[in-house]
Formats: sequence, C-alpha cells, structure tokens
Amino acid sequence: MKNLLHTLGILFVLFSLSCSARADDPRSKPMQEDQPAKEANMLTSTPHIISRVEWEAKTPNYDLMKLHRPDRITLHHGGVKHDPNRDSYDYMRALQSWCLRDRPWCDIPYHYVINMQGKIFEARNDMLAGDTNTEYDPTGHLLIDVVGNYEEQVPNQAQLDAVVQLMAFLCRKYDVSPDTIASHKDYSKQTSCPGKNLYKYIENGYFIREVTQLLEREGYLKESKDSAPANVSGSK
Repeated sequence: MKNLLHTLGILFVLFSLSCSARADDPRSKPMQEDQPAKEANMLTSTPHIISRVEWEAKTPNYDLMKLHRPDRITLHHGGVKHDPNRDSYDYMRALQSWCLRDRPWCDIPYHYVINMQGKIFEARNDMLAGDTNTEYDPTGHLLIDVVGNYEEQVPNQAQLDAVVQLMAFLCRKYDVSPDTIASHKDYSKQTSCPGKNLYKYIENGYFIREVTQLLEREGYLKESKDSAPANVSGSK
C-alpha cells in the first residue's frame, strides 16, 4: 500500500506539472529542423527541446523516483567519445534502456541531453532529482549532459550555444541565478567531468557571462555593473 501511494503521488505531481506547462515552454513548440547555429547576439532563452514523446522514451521506474526543487544548474558530459553521425533518437533510447536495465536509476540520470549538432533532448523530468555514479548528492541540481568525451573531443559552437540557451531557459523558468552554474567536478572529487575542453567554459566564466547577458537582453535580469548577476525574474 505504501508503494502504491508513493507511485500515485509521483503520477499526480507529474500530471499536474504537465497540465500547468508554461505557454513559452519550448517543448510545446513545433520543431524546426537543421537550423544553422545562431550568432551569439541572436540566441534566445527559448530553445527547441525534443520531448520524450518525440524520441519515444520508455516509462520510468516510479519506485526509484525522488522529487526535488531545482535550485542550481550542473553541467556533465557523457564521458564516452561520440560518433557525430549516430542517430540521436536511437542513442537516447539506447541510453535509457541501459540506465533502466544496468543501473539503479529510475531513468536517464540527466534532465537534458545535448547532441553533437547542438540539439536538445528532454531526458528526466525536471521535478525528479538526477542520479550520479559519484559521491555528490544531485538533489536540487538540473543536470545537463553534452554527449561526448571532452577530455578528448572539443565542443563545437552549436553545442556551446545550446548550453547557453538551455541554461538561460532553466534560470528563468525556475528563478535560478546564473551564479549557480557549475559542473560535476565542482561537486565531486571522483571525476574530471565534464572534461577539460568543456570545463574551461565553466572555469573562465563563459557560461555564466553568456547566460547573464542573454537574460539581461531579454529583460529577465536587470543589467548590473557588478560582476555578480541579479536574481532572475520569472516574467518580464
């Protein structure tokens, strides 16, 4: 009975979230295929996100779900060198199958996955805490994964733009400060994730700066002369 009530509670929360989705949620907008990478000053905080329905996700394991309140953004990489020609929809299905079969997780451990072309895929529901193979507790973290191994590979501009747009969208959706943007290795001593070639954009402040400027340009943040960004407002 306890397990049944837990499952029903999870289902109710997820149903309520889906019913109350914001009109500007990019998952509700039609997909525009093969768009060229945008110039930095053309980026918006409403990227297209390929939904779980579109990539034909399986049902998660409700018994292993843990609800949380997002309050920060954390960047990961897949840790495996990725073939840019691989079908991303097939990759998402294979990744989910492995997570459900071989790991003690309710679903893909990340909330979003960005492919080699900079397309964004919805993975785990935002309101469910992520998972990790390391010692840190990802509760409260919105986890973004960029496929590939960035100890060896180098992120391209389309991927960097997608990270910026997605982070900006999540900041304004959940009233999260860009100051919270960090990476897996900032919370764990057991990993080099997201790899040196992607981590440098965390280390040099690129993502915080670009996300802050994007939100300021769109009116979600007040422009400030200080280096630290102001709190995000959920509406203009």
